[in-house]
Formats: sequence, C-alpha cells, structure tokens
Amino acid sequence: VSTQSTGKQIPSNMQRVGQRRTDRSNPGKTAAPAVRLSMYSVPPTDNVALEEFESAAIERQQLLKEVEDCRTLAPDEQGRRMSKLLHRFRLNYRDQEEVRRDVLGHFILRLAYCRTEDLRKWLLANESAVFKYRFEHELHDNERLAFVRANNMSMDQLSVEESEQFRDQLRAVSHDTVFWKVGFEEVLDLVGSRQVVLHKGEAFVPNSLLSSIVVGKFRSMLSKTMLQMQKVMPSLESEEQYGTFLKGIGQTYFCLLYTSDAADEEDSVDLGGRRIIKKKKSNKYEGNILINIDRETTTLIQAYHT
Repeated sequence: VSTQSTGKQIPSNMQRVGQRRTDRSNPGKTAAPAVRLSMYSVPPTDNVALEEFESAAIERQQLLKEVEDCRTLAPDEQGRRMSKLLHRFRLNYRDQEEVRRDVLGHFILRLAYCRTEDLRKWLLANESAVFKYRFEHELHDNERLAFVRANNMSMDQLSVEESEQFRDQLRAVSHDTVFWKVGFEEVLDLVGSRQVVLHKGEAFVPNSLLSSIVVGKFRSMLSKTMLQMQKVMPSLESEEQYGTFLKGIGQTYFCLLYTSDAADEEDSVDLGGRRIIKKKKSNKYEGNILINIDRETTTLIQAYHT
C-alpha cells in the first residue's frame, strides 16, 4: 500500500490546528499534533493509489461497524470500547500519517455512502458517534476551544450583561459561569432535556455541554455535503477504476475477519492483531491508478451548483 512519495498534504485546517510541534524539553523529539481531531471540511489533496483507496475504505467501514455495535452498550462499557477502538484504528493522532489516514478513510466512505437515505443515516450516526467521543474524551479543555476557533464556528459567548439579565434561569440549568449562544435547532437534544435556556430562538448552552454544539455543527455539515454529492454521484459511479468499488462497499458489509496468523499478508489490512481479508483484484489496474479525492469531491460539488 503506497501513495506518491512526494507532495503528501493534509487539509489546511489540520495544518493550522493539528500540526506537529517540537517538544521543548527534548528538541530531538516530535510531539503529537496540537489538536487530535478534524471537522473533515477539506478533502485530502494528495493522489492515492487504488490499493490504499480500497484498504482505507474497508478499514473505516470496519471501525464504524464496531462503533454501531458498541452504541447499544451501557455508558461505561461503551466508553471503554470506544477508547480501545480509537487505539486499534490509529485515531489518536500521534503523527501526521495517522491524521492523513483518518481524513482519507472518512472522505472515501462519504463518497460511497451518500447515495441513499439509509446509507447517509448510517454513516451520519456512526461518524458522529466517533466525533463526539473524540471531542469529549480525547481533547483537553484548551484543545476544545482551539478546535472551535480554528474551525470558525459561529457562536457567541454570553456577555456579562446577558448573564446578569438571565441569571436565575441560567442557574436553574447549570452552575457553569460561561454560556454559549446558538440557534435552538442546533441543540435540539438539549432543548428536549431542558438543559438550556431559550430566548427569542436562541439557546444558551452551558460550557460543560459545548460538545453538543460542536457535534451538531458536524452533523449538519456532513449531512449537507452528502446530499450535495448524492445528486451527482451517478457520474462518479461510472468510473471504471473505482466507481464499482464505491458502489459495492455501500451495498453490503463484506469484510471477513481472520486471526493475523491465518491471514494472507499481501491481501489483508492489519487492524491490531486482526486482519480484514480483501477481495482479490485483477491485475488490470494494479499499481498504476492514482485517485485524487480532492479533485473528485470538488467536481461533484461544482456540478451540483451548476
């Protein structure tokens, strides 16, 4: 599995908030990215070999299938399972290659799962579950605020005057001293559970529930872009090189799991002790097809708006 040896890039927003930095206490050591999460607002810009295109999609599908399974568990067990999944599927953002692989897998499945309402709902539910867990449990408080600022999320902090004006109502829902103003439709789950203060179409959200705002914006963005892609996806499915794969991976969950000692090293994807055995490919395109996801995604969006 390989990509071009030069010109590897990650989305610009990840370069800004997820760039590697040098540990000052040890100049020879490179620290992990500053913020270990992406809004997936910008597609990957590097060319991707067909083999990696397929393996990244299968790996991401396996992650989301296991996330779907653990969403039915009790909260404590669910948290333990999610933590193990992030480690096994290399979503801790320990280096830029993990950042790149995460963004790549997400965008390929976004292409594959935009075609029908059921597929979109499945992807939206499980990608949002992964995003929510990572935002709440993988980021520190300062990283969460850095993430919000870096992604230009439109929300305002309640002013001192407003905090005083609504003091009694705010205290009734939370002892937080910081509240955020957003449209109530962005936090319907909190509105339904009476965890926010409503005023003229706005919801005042406690800082401790910041994740609900961010996850809501993530869901809205992902849902909108998949609807845009769905309208022009048939043109991409007709591509002989990868269109059939995109269509097939969304139709059925076809991965087979084997123990690592029983797997064929050349035709499997390593998932921390287990392997996904990929279907055999003909040699017709082997090793010479490069796919630019940024170009394909941009083409879809431009076609939708023309």
